[in-house]
Amino acid sequence: MSASRVVRTVGAAVVGLMFLAGCQNFLEVENPNVVNAADVNPQADAGTLSLSALQDFATAYGTYAVFGGIFTGELFSADVNSPGNLTSVRQVDETLTNGWFASMSRARVLATKVVAAVKGTTAENSLNAARAWAVSGYAFLALAEYFCTGTVDGGPELTTAAMLDSAALHLGRAIDIATGLGTSGNAIRDMARVGRARVHLAAGRRTDAITDAQAVTAGFRFDLVYVNDLTNITRLGNIIWHRFFNIGDAAVAPPFQNLTDPRVQTTAPAVNRLRPMDGVTDMWPINKYNNYAAPIRLASKLEADYVAAEAGGTSTMAALIAARRAANGLPAYAGATDARAILVEFLTQKTLDFYVEGKRMGDYRRYPAELPFLVPAGTPYRKANVPAYSNGRCWPLPIQERTNNRNL
Repeated sequence: MSASRVVRTVGAAVVGLMFLAGCQNFLEVENPNVVNAADVNPQADAGTLSLSALQDFATAYGTYAVFGGIFTGELFSADVNSPGNLTSVRQVDETLTNGWFASMSRARVLATKVVAAVKGTTAENSLNAARAWAVSGYAFLALAEYFCTGTVDGGPELTTAAMLDSAALHLGRAIDIATGLGTSGNAIRDMARVGRARVHLAAGRRTDAITDAQAVTAGFRFDLVYVNDLTNITRLGNIIWHRFFNIGDAAVAPPFQNLTDPRVQTTAPAVNRLRPMDGVTDMWPINKYNNYAAPIRLASKLEADYVAAEAGGTSTMAALIAARRAANGLPAYAGATDARAILVEFLTQKTLDFYVEGKRMGDYRRYPAELPFLVPAGTPYRKANVPAYSNGRCWPLPIQERTNNRNL
């Protein structure tokens, strides 16, 4: 069985067991939002808590993939409200971002609590601890890529560099623990290696990025697992499909509609009959996210290869371009061969390989002038009463954070 199948099967089984456990003693009524600290055993409950942190992260990450996709031109907004339309034109302000910041922070906080709970116990170096460290590290990475600045637990405002350093530290701890566990830790180890390689690349540490990327196991893939459970669909289901199918406020942008490239397959509006919230946007959904249980790829050897190629420079990027075009039945690249042209084609292939998987925001932060498929600043928006596209590069901290955090 492939690494991908193993990760997905185990994840689905664990979620299923958690559902079964939740159905016991169904006549007892308790407040679901309150957990008595005396009832929590750091070692016995670490597995449930670390998986819950991973699920919190999965829920937040799907939202980031959607709105990051809208922000960077992968998706069109079919929203009638400000968040979707202002995100489309890259004019996100501090009144729009509270839910995005809070959801990812929630995953990070729970993961940190798991780490603190097992510290000094035999579970400190367990798989559950490694998973919690990895979730915390990826949460820091997402916040660093998407937000202009950050803050942690009511502390002072943090720069992108500081958040990346925290991500590297936490992912490094996950790697160390998972490596010590042998084969049982392989999936978390490789997932954390891909994440730390991505962190090093964003921070400009190219040699470190290559080292981590090349250490990832061949064929590795780690998926975030979702479940089609209509009683808790916004937490457990694939939120990307939810936005297309149920809310109708997101759609594939024109450059990606009806492609012959096997990596980005869509369904035409005349076939899918989905209705847009705004009544005007053509609803092209993504075929790889066609139900609530569709997984989202978080980390893979393919992503590691892209990190290593970018860190290696023009020649290694050109080599990966050739490999990816051939792998997907495309003719050899025949464009210009100067450094900028190769970079643009490299980012084109990367966008197609990881379409709406939450990777493009980091690319935009590094290469705002070279990122393909991006609507240029100053272009009028396609809907009335919405400003033109701006040159916004990231999301601001929410006004709620600035109002309630005495250190800001």
